[in-house]
Amino acid sequence: MALYKSWKASLLRLARKAREVYEEASGGNRLAASIDACELFDMVNKVILGSSPEDPVFLELRPTLSYLRSTAMAICSVPQPTIQP
Repeated sequence: MALYKSWKASLLRLARKAREVYEEASGGNRLAASIDACELFDMVNKVILGSSPEDPVFLELRPTLSYLRSTAMAICSVPQPTIQP
């Protein structure tokens, strides 16, 4: 049960951050979306690196987590416009 609660808490945090990225991007604020995506990438990376390869929940979620990490990395690395004086 503790493992389930731990995964649920982690997934809820990731979902909230992913929603922030989506809302910022759909609102046209690319800089904020990029910053949030970098945070999301770090969060997903920590979950992946901190999970046991034998964990049955991790085995089921690994493809989704990998996709989320790749998407966040792509948004995070979008070149930002420079501000001209």
